[in-house]
Amino acid sequence: MDGAEVYLRPRNVIILWPTNNGLTLIFVEWAHHEFHKIRADVERNYLQAIDSIPSLAERVRGGRRGERFTGTADLANFFRRPYGSG
Repeated sequence: MDGAEVYLRPRNVIILWPTNNGLTLIFVEWAHHEFHKIRADVERNYLQAIDSIPSLAERVRGGRRGERFTGTADLANFFRRPYGSG
């Protein structure tokens, strides 16, 4: 890979970017309310998302997984006021 790739899909977002030693990080994001369904079979749901983009699926299935799947639904967000003292 020469740089990042972003795929906006109806049910998810897929982002790829090169990391160290020729590896590529592949990030698949689903809606928060789907967390438990996706988590019940992470690999199947991950590959199903990847398969929705045939050219990507070919590359991913031709490679090897370098790490285990990692995910979370516990990502707290907040709104920062863009003004005020300090």
